[in-house]
Amino acid sequence: MVYRRGDGVRLAGYTDADWVGCASDRKSTSRCCFRLGSAVVSWFSGKQKSVALSSSEAEYMATS
Repeated sequence: MVYRRGDGVRLAGYTDADWVGCASDRKSTSRCCFRLGSAVVSWFSGKQKSVALSSSEAEYMATS
């Protein structure tokens, strides 16, 4: 399917993270999904590579 500019279809991305989701290594979990129109076209979830010292830092690492 081909989408053209002006078709009214929008691409949107969403991210979220918990803070210290894993008690054993204190790493947070990031989640992300992308929508094209009303359909989810891509998503992922995974443990962050470094330890966040605050919930704000965990959210920042999820978006980057």
